[in-house]
Amino acid sequence: MLAYLLISSLVLLGGFMAETRQQMYEAGKGVRDKYIVQPDAPQGAYTSEQLYSAFAGAETGSYKNPWMRTEGVKGSSSTAFGPTQITYSKVKDYVKRGLVSPESAEFFKTTLQPMYENFKAYGREPGKKGYTPAYDYGGTGNFDVAKYGEAYKKLAHEMLWTDYALANYDTNKTIRNWRGTSGDQRYNKAVIKALKGR
Repeated sequence: MLAYLLISSLVLLGGFMAETRQQMYEAGKGVRDKYIVQPDAPQGAYTSEQLYSAFAGAETGSYKNPWMRTEGVKGSSSTAFGPTQITYSKVKDYVKRGLVSPESAEFFKTTLQPMYENFKAYGREPGKKGYTPAYDYGGTGNFDVAKYGEAYKKLAHEMLWTDYALANYDTNKTIRNWRGTSGDQRYNKAVIKALKGR
């Protein structure tokens, strides 16, 4: 019974946030930085630009080209892509629940989703029919950075802000929301250090 009530509360919260954010998009209110419209946050809260910079640094800051599919861990699978390593399942869920803007939802459906499907289809299987290294781990897919880079950033800003707000603006909880775990101490320290040095 308790689990049912908790799940119901989270569903209601998600619906409330989506409705409120949609109203703000339509009204053009609450703009705080370049990429997104977001609710007013407590004084001292990070902006989505600061969150994006910190998480992108921790995820792909050590790579020459961050616009790539994760190199992955042998024995596991992942579709994580781009500077902040957005996964297919996560963005698909956020689009379904209305937690990103209509523009970002359209960008996902028309540009990212077909590429993610190819990521799912090909991974460490060079002998598979239709295989191309671009969709394998460490590949860049068919993503046109010059054309869609800004759209990706906008989507990532919206998703990170959602995780931050759901975490009640707590950095450690935001890391857990974004990654699904808080067990990677190197990653945690990199994000926190970047945010504190804003």
